[in-house]
Amino acid sequence: MILFLTGSINAWLAARGDSYYGYDFKLLSGAAGLIYGYTLVIPFALWAALRWSGSEAANVLECWALYGYANVIWVPVALISWSPLDILNYVFVGVGLAVSGLFLARNLYPIIMTTPHQRAKLIFIIVLVLHAGLAIAIKVLFFAYALPVLVSYQHR
Repeated sequence: MILFLTGSINAWLAARGDSYYGYDFKLLSGAAGLIYGYTLVIPFALWAALRWSGSEAANVLECWALYGYANVIWVPVALISWSPLDILNYVFVGVGLAVSGLFLARNLYPIIMTTPHQRAKLIFIIVLVLHAGLAIAIKVLFFAYALPVLVSYQHR
């Protein structure tokens, strides 16, 4: 909900001067799908990959909890990332990525390293790349000064 609200504020600021601004409620379902999908599917896939690789330390509930805690940082990032200054939004999202990525890396590294070394490195890199993808998606979809979802929207 916070991503939708702050993303809408960002879009409203981008449309300043227009006589009409229409909210795009697809952003609400997009935000929910992105965050809940990422927080439920990726940890489950990580747990499955670790179990397939022979890790006995992997616990699906622990993976879900770690991803949930890692994604809490996006609440304050969303609250401050509605600035019309795009560089500030990049900085805020970058800080959110760094904080949440370091949290995930610090807490998942011991679990991932219980698998054979080559697979562990690959799984660890995939985890970090997917997390960077989440941050990029958040920046592009919700905090771009001209939101891609609204660029094609016809103002009346």
